[in-house]
Amino acid sequence: NGPMSATTDPHDRSLSRFYEAEMAEGQSLYFTLEGGRLRPRPAQRRWLEAHREATLRLLDPQPGERFLDMGCGEGWLTLPLAARAGTTVALDLATSALALLARQPAPPPRLLLAAAPGDALPLPDGSVDVALCNHVLEHVPDDDAVLREAARVLRPGGRMVIGLPLERGPLVRALIRLRRLLRPHARPLQLERVEAGRLVPELLGRQNHVRFYDWPAVEALLARAGLRLLRVEGIGFGLPRPLRDGVRRSAPLFALSRAVGRRSPAWADGLLVLVEKVAHEG
Repeated sequence: NGPMSATTDPHDRSLSRFYEAEMAEGQSLYFTLEGGRLRPRPAQRRWLEAHREATLRLLDPQPGERFLDMGCGEGWLTLPLAARAGTTVALDLATSALALLARQPAPPPRLLLAAAPGDALPLPDGSVDVALCNHVLEHVPDDDAVLREAARVLRPGGRMVIGLPLERGPLVRALIRLRRLLRPHARPLQLERVEAGRLVPELLGRQNHVRFYDWPAVEALLARAGLRLLRVEGIGFGLPRPLRDGVRRSAPLFALSRAVGRRSPAWADGLLVLVEKVAHEG
């Protein structure tokens, strides 16, 4: 799925252009097109399929439920979820990704596509039954604003799955501490210089991820949005990128990492978090 941000001033419009270019580049790293259909690249196939299976299982949209996909990207997750739900609204700022989604064979008949910002959703309060916000929050300038908007459009008791990477997991932090001991005068790594979950403003428009989460930062983010945690599932095991990519290519190693992530989500490569909107009394 793709990044979403506001587009209300020139700075935001420049970010939209950056996201558009990054989305096209990222899409080519994960997918190829065969007969007009998205096909996962071999190196990413296991991770993408595990992510899709877990998202479908956790969100479990029912016929007639109104579904919102915030940051739908090219539709890898949108289409199977929309096939189960009622009317689906799929939003993204990357118009090239939306165009690719629109060209997918046999899209569900109640699928509506729109380019829109994640912190100003063009939907009424309480108009959505189920929502997905997958790998969006690590890209946007204001993750709190995006989740507040998601909570606004969800009906009381409505469900949402949030997908996001854990780039400051326990193993990564341990490796950083080991590096400090072995190389005390080395230049600090990017992950060392920022607080978990906090925006790094200088990264806006320069790289895709502009904040780095650990599990406590995710819990705090959900609490600020007034969303109740129902379930969390880890996808894979949090390793540095070269090791992680090698694990994804190996069926036995990926199965092992998948088992670790499901048993201990705080140690995972990424999280899928199922939440619900709390119904206010009175």
